[in-house]
Amino acid sequence: MNPTPRVFIYENSFEGLLCAFAAADREELEQCGFAVQGEGRTWLWPPTPVPVQVETAVEFLERLRRAGGRQAVLHMMYGFLAEVQKAEQPLYTFALQTLRVGKSVLGMRTNTAVRQVADWKLKVGKEAHRMTGLLRFMELQDGTLYARFEPDHNVLLLVTSHFQRRFPLDNWVIHDQRRGLAIAWDGKNLHPVVGVPGNVDDLLSRREISFQRLWQEYVQALAVPERHNPRLQRRFMPSRYWKHLVEQIF
Repeated sequence: MNPTPRVFIYENSFEGLLCAFAAADREELEQCGFAVQGEGRTWLWPPTPVPVQVETAVEFLERLRRAGGRQAVLHMMYGFLAEVQKAEQPLYTFALQTLRVGKSVLGMRTNTAVRQVADWKLKVGKEAHRMTGLLRFMELQDGTLYARFEPDHNVLLLVTSHFQRRFPLDNWVIHDQRRGLAIAWDGKNLHPVVGVPGNVDDLLSRREISFQRLWQEYVQALAVPERHNPRLQRRFMPSRYWKHLVEQIF
């Protein structure tokens, strides 16, 4: 007789996911289900809710680090930030294999779970790197620099670490409009931002408005109509990113 299938319900956070993995690992389960709390799904068997315990999450992550090194931890984190549907089982399998083998399994590319996790790590890292060059900061009336974007993956924290080093003395806000998340830097610390105004364009400084107009005129004057090549533009920069560019390439 097949055992009753187990489903672990976790809070939608990296710590919550790690706690769910730790709970499944304690029961030595290789195949089980994972779902985010509040999804409203119906289960044939009662699911097991897993509370968030930071100590448990840290312990599981440390075990993973000792077994697979720093890259194993990064792959796990980037896999979570990829926000791919049903990513829990491949991530759990990747973690279990790393813990069982006792060393990095990233070279096992014939393994489906390892290959998927490595692919997510590559995509998230690539988008985070791309955004460090595509973000456009705008000066607000109070001197704060504001940038907005809508990335495919949840790369907000990865991007902010770059701008902490690039603009350490400025006050700035980076806003992920797709997820409704924003982080502010005050020159010393990062802070989550709740309730970013919807009329940010009305809060631009006069200097910002002036520079935007100058930049648009410069781009227009520089462009050669006969060499207009939208396909080539999309190769260097996907069109989904264009809407937040000052020059508004169409």
